[in-house]
Amino acid sequence: MTDVTHPQTIGLGIAAVTSQALTVYAWRRRDTLAGQALAAMMAGSALAALAHALSSVGVPPAMRVLLAKLAFCGCEVSSGAFLVFAIAFAGRRSLLRRPSILALLGVHAISIPLALLLGWSRLTTGDVAAVAADPVALPAGWRPAHGTATLASTLVASGLFAVMAIQVPAHYRSRVRWMAVAALLPLAASMAYAAHAGHEPAIRLIPAGHAASGLLMVLAFHGLGLLDALPLARDLVFMRMPDPVLVMDRRDRIADMNHGAEALLGVPVRRAVGLRAADVASRFPELAALLASPRAGAGELAVSEPDGARHFAAKVSSVGADEREATGTVVLLHDITDRKEAELALRAAHEELQALEQMRDDLTHMIVHDLRTPLTSVASGLRTLRTVARLDSQEQALLDTAIEGGDTLLSMINDLLDISKMEAGALQLRLQEVAPEELIRQACQQVELLARQKGQTLVAEPESGLPSVYADPDLARRTLVNLLGNAVKFTPSGGAVTVTASVAEGEAVVFRVSDTGIGIPEDARERIFDKFGQIESRKTGGRSSTGLGLTLCRLAVEAHGGRIWVDSEPGAGSTFSFTLGGGVQSG
Repeated sequence: MTDVTHPQTIGLGIAAVTSQALTVYAWRRRDTLAGQALAAMMAGSALAALAHALSSVGVPPAMRVLLAKLAFCGCEVSSGAFLVFAIAFAGRRSLLRRPSILALLGVHAISIPLALLLGWSRLTTGDVAAVAADPVALPAGWRPAHGTATLASTLVASGLFAVMAIQVPAHYRSRVRWMAVAALLPLAASMAYAAHAGHEPAIRLIPAGHAASGLLMVLAFHGLGLLDALPLARDLVFMRMPDPVLVMDRRDRIADMNHGAEALLGVPVRRAVGLRAADVASRFPELAALLASPRAGAGELAVSEPDGARHFAAKVSSVGADEREATGTVVLLHDITDRKEAELALRAAHEELQALEQMRDDLTHMIVHDLRTPLTSVASGLRTLRTVARLDSQEQALLDTAIEGGDTLLSMINDLLDISKMEAGALQLRLQEVAPEELIRQACQQVELLARQKGQTLVAEPESGLPSVYADPDLARRTLVNLLGNAVKFTPSGGAVTVTASVAEGEAVVFRVSDTGIGIPEDARERIFDKFGQIESRKTGGRSSTGLGLTLCRLAVEAHGGRIWVDSEPGAGSTFSFTLGGGVQSG
């Protein structure tokens, strides 16, 4: 057989080099959408073009057969990869599952081993004419199926690009149009191959067609980066977003919108494109106002619908490097209706709770205020009785118990009334210069008897030379008495209670009341200062408590501009500290 250089050799060589370069380019970007498919398409095209080019420059018959078979396999890989590329790029990834792939690429997959394995025996028979006419040597019955499958796969791929070119928004159309033109080149080559029954001269067109197609595809999307798959992203991400999204051009006309926006506005995208966004949204005044002159930023708006209002968090972003160079605007409407309804329900519940608390406070204040006068009369009468009556020891003990209970109840009522005044800001402080040592001495006198009855040690250790503090003497003393009373109450018999005072920053004086009692759990150290706030472990430590004493202490200290806190370790005692503002150095 005489080897003659084929006239397509130069073109095939160029196609081989181009395809190889595009293979490298695509493989380096294989993580992009459809990047691997394009790399496989270009690799197959490079193999086919190179094999055809080499077979045209004079090679032995055996090498010619091998090159022809390699070229055929390259074309099969290129055709199949072209179909996969088109499916992936067009967003039809459901077709890329195993059953669909076998149906789409089954003929190509079978043709490759048939081409590689069959036809070698003709080299030993010397049938040079048969080898030259058909070096690939596919079975005669397989040729129609193979030709039809090759044409069909290329036709489907080209059709997908054509559909995309029609359906995508105008600002995508120029790029996809070039993709559609590029897709026609493999189709033309496949039609020529099918028309010539798959003979070698026609098959040479396929790698050239795929090489030119790949080059056009890369150039079409070079401005956005290889396979920056806008149509695919639109289908898989943009269109399937549940939140409405609108894309507008510089004149605030709709360029695109997703299904969520279609459902909200009641207009399909094919009718809305090109119309002013404000006109399309005219039945929603707030939304229309936003779309009439969108500015980058974020906010909230409500849209009234027949079944109720929908609330959206609106985010407006410019398309471009900055607003001056923006080519359009994107408006994202995130539905926050559920959150708004929950907020409204929470606000209503909070208002109802506040109303109930106010009702409780009003009722408590009324009851307490009405109880104070008769209780004062009862306590006064019992004291008078103790003075004038001749009672034996048992009767005297009962009377003392009654007087003590009356005093405790009257103290609780006074605490409640004072707490109410302080919460309302109606309590007038009688500020004057007070010596910290005197406050401590008076407070200790009031709890000394109780501490002695429990066998406790009561220690007062104020620093020497403390500055005076400006305070309401009665309120400051009651604060110390409450803290000392709690310390004695919740400290076991034989324990110790210590009260100290020292100078802090800014000449404020810090009073500390420490005990060796049962301590306070960490999660309760804030709650105990709330009204009626008690903890179970402290309830069991001594006599019952109303939970008002520490509330009075907190409000009294805060009324003086100070603060109160507690340090405690369960089982190792507690230390309550509070500050009062500094004054003149005592002499």
